[in-house]
Amino acid sequence: MKLPRLRLLPREGPITTAEKTSIALPTEMVEIVRGAVATGEYASSSEVIRDALRDWKSKRNLRQKGIVELRQISVRLRCRAPTLVDTVG
Repeated sequence: MKLPRLRLLPREGPITTAEKTSIALPTEMVEIVRGAVATGEYASSSEVIRDALRDWKSKRNLRQKGIVELRQISVRLRCRAPTLVDTVG
């Protein structure tokens, strides 16, 4: 008896439109993608790639927010009045 495959739902709602594209991956990455599909973790290679891109997008956004925060801290430090420690140096 064959069990039905479980399909994981995307984290950010359904994709309403999709555009087909082609990418080249190193053999090691292709094996990882195929393995995730073979184990039933994902229903297709496309789902693996979409999930990976969602994770990348989230991490990228966090990095960009961190850069903005560091710039704000830098501006505040440059704008502050010099202290005795700064002038004795």
